[in-house]
Amino acid sequence: MCYNYNMNLKNETLRTISTRATSRAYTGDVVSKEDLDAIIEAGLQSPSAYNKQPWQIIAVTNADLIARLEAAGIQYMHEDPEMATALERIKSRGGKLLYNAPVVIYIATVHDLVSARDCGIVVQSMALAATSLGLGNCICGLGRLPLLGAEGEALKKELQFPEGYDFGCALLVGTSTTTNEPHKIDRSKATIIA
Repeated sequence: MCYNYNMNLKNETLRTISTRATSRAYTGDVVSKEDLDAIIEAGLQSPSAYNKQPWQIIAVTNADLIARLEAAGIQYMHEDPEMATALERIKSRGGKLLYNAPVVIYIATVHDLVSARDCGIVVQSMALAATSLGLGNCICGLGRLPLLGAEGEALKKELQFPEGYDFGCALLVGTSTTTNEPHKIDRSKATIIA
């Protein structure tokens, strides 16, 4: 979590956006039901094309299930030669795919171009909500890995993915053990045409 709020920003939403930083280390402390509900509601309030809401938000707080997801993802990385570089990166960060997060939120979705975009909006809304509540978070594409291995279909069933839905994205949430700085913005990535 970053405490260097830019007080020059006009409102709390802009300050939250400017201070959100990825957390890859968590204390494991339980996230309150109230905070988790607020994060989920932020996701549910996200806009979607034609208001189809092509998502299912699945919040996992069960430590045993999170441990099995962790083990299945690491196992998949060991078995897939194309994951060698990613596996080394995970090892350099302590060997944890889910970074000891006490909450792993899966966003399941149907697979088409529009739904993928909508899923991105949901995960960003929830990440900003977590930040505003003082919780560390990590938007985690590697959350897909446990669902790709030998146990993938069984895990999706246990996670209650709706029929026809697949992994869209994941969000890790918890009390961060580090204070990370948000990435530096690159103004060259924006153009204003007047």
